[in-house]
Amino acid sequence: FDDDVYLRKEYVATLLAELQPPDFPMAASPYNQQAKPIGYGRKKTCGVGMKQFLYPWGQPIFYSRGAMKMMEKGYRANSLVSQCAAFDLTHDVGNQVLNWMYSLPMAALPPLPSLPLMRNDYIGNHWVGREEMRSKTRGERDKSVGSWSFYGTHKKWMDPKLKHPRVEQLVTVRKVDGYKWYPNVTGFHQTLTYELHGDPQTWEEGQWF
Repeated sequence: FDDDVYLRKEYVATLLAELQPPDFPMAASPYNQQAKPIGYGRKKTCGVGMKQFLYPWGQPIFYSRGAMKMMEKGYRANSLVSQCAAFDLTHDVGNQVLNWMYSLPMAALPPLPSLPLMRNDYIGNHWVGREEMRSKTRGERDKSVGSWSFYGTHKKWMDPKLKHPRVEQLVTVRKVDGYKWYPNVTGFHQTLTYELHGDPQTWEEGQWF
């Protein structure tokens, strides 16, 4: 994820432990990362309007051990870098393309909003350390110099009023059957690339383009 993200790591770890066993191949991302067309916002966007060609971005994104094992061969062959180059994307959208190609299930976590928004069920904040973003917020709260530093953000999250709720109290995250999974992960199987080259798990170095 980006270098301006603060995560409440103990809270995130608690949530991820509730999802699936570590060896189950899956990813997880905040539910405010809505599913978008593959390569959204670029001239090479494909499948616009087709549900099978929609998938969430990863900002941030978490992978299970099973997902990393499944995708390891591709990573060693520069799979993510290749997709970013092919679609002219940054990594947060590039992993959308790559995860979709692997048909990787995605689970929804509570949101990761930009500062200065803070609520006990948020998993952290974006824009941390971005002092230049203070001028873009409404009102005078949190506009003092240093208030958006990682240290300042950490101090705010240590407020007892922002203690994270128990998992069973969350509306957005429940037991496995109640999780908000993004189910349409087979769109890549309908492409000419898949027809010609098959499952990305079988691709060798040099096949990533």
